[in-house]
Amino acid sequence: MRNKSILLLYAHPLRSNAPTIMEHVSSFDAYSQFRFVPVNTSLGFPLRLRNAEFQAILLHYSLFGSYPFQLNDRFRRYVKEADCPKIAFFQDEHQHGVERMAAVNDLGISVIYSLLDPPVARDVYGPRTSVKNIQFTLTGFVSDDLMRKIQFAKPPSERTIDVGYRGRVLSRLYGRGGQEKTEIARRFKEAAEGKGFVLDFGTTESARIYGDDWYRFVGDCRFTIGVEAGVSIFDLDGEVSAAVAAARRAMPGTPMEEIYERVLPPFENKIKYRTISPRIFEALAMRTGLILYEGDYQGVIRPWDHYLPLKKDFSNVDEIMDRMRDTTFVDQMLARGYDEIIKSDRFHYRTAIRGLDRELLSLGVRPDATPSEAAEARNALASDEWLRRAAFRTREQVHGLMHWHDFPGRRYLVAGGRRLGVISPRPE
Repeated sequence: MRNKSILLLYAHPLRSNAPTIMEHVSSFDAYSQFRFVPVNTSLGFPLRLRNAEFQAILLHYSLFGSYPFQLNDRFRRYVKEADCPKIAFFQDEHQHGVERMAAVNDLGISVIYSLLDPPVARDVYGPRTSVKNIQFTLTGFVSDDLMRKIQFAKPPSERTIDVGYRGRVLSRLYGRGGQEKTEIARRFKEAAEGKGFVLDFGTTESARIYGDDWYRFVGDCRFTIGVEAGVSIFDLDGEVSAAVAAARRAMPGTPMEEIYERVLPPFENKIKYRTISPRIFEALAMRTGLILYEGDYQGVIRPWDHYLPLKKDFSNVDEIMDRMRDTTFVDQMLARGYDEIIKSDRFHYRTAIRGLDRELLSLGVRPDATPSEAAEARNALASDEWLRRAAFRTREQVHGLMHWHDFPGRRYLVAGGRRLGVISPRPE
């Protein structure tokens, strides 16, 4: 018998991670008129899922952030054979393009939610998949949980950090846009030298902050810096990685930085893939001022009204710093951002999920599941979760004890001080 709920497949490690992933996962059940049954594919295939049927299947973007995708053979077979609408939410669409398109076709995806602007999304997915229904979405929205985090925001006079920031170093394969996250931190720090500002910047994995500590950090900053989310090189058909590989074969021993400089420029900005980050909503909610590279930000925020627009060549950085000291201007900007963006339902998860509900209804999916039916399905699929969690932790522990030891031309796999095997030549 078909369950009246919707199966929600997502991937999330047991260790701490960015809160935006689980916030997005939780939003479906929190704001939809439909009932969702979430399954974390990182823990493996639930024993009772094999014989379960659902009205629809939603595949979360966390499944597709790295390759191989976080769907093992059993999950892929289950989704492929399921006779129901299948909706995929995508982010990080700039990478694994060939594999992503193959998965869309193989799994029988009915609807795609993409970060690409609608005309571009049609050009990207139209010729490569059979999907005709492509919807636009953002990386995240305002949530009720975010509103509760405002408790961590200090009054402006009590904040100890003038400008705080955490960013991530991205591969050069993502283009100049991918380098902006670290570039803005380095250049702003240089520009602020001797200006009397207290900075707290970090661009390494060890400097990242998770959970409520992240909101405490944002709430202790008067300002934060940032750039548009996304990248400037979109490797749709694998051309970029193929070109880099070919250059490495043709120029053995050449430093990767030089290869990137030679190969990547022609691929810059061929497909627009920039959007607004959930970090923007977090800062606006905490009344933390935004100093951002000039950009479109999907039209959600406006320069000078909601953020201080920093030119990418830093030619107006002195003007930006003067405005930072103008408390009347800053207070008005923060109030405007909170009132027009955070308090508006337009950018709340409930509004985005209402759009998904309309899409599900148009596909013939009915919101007929009762809370008890959804709970019964959750409990059934979770019956062996303790075992799957234990197996997952064991795999992570074993993985943590194993490492590669590099020698010229080859690699040894070492565990517990013992050499288990060798791969030669050394893979990259």
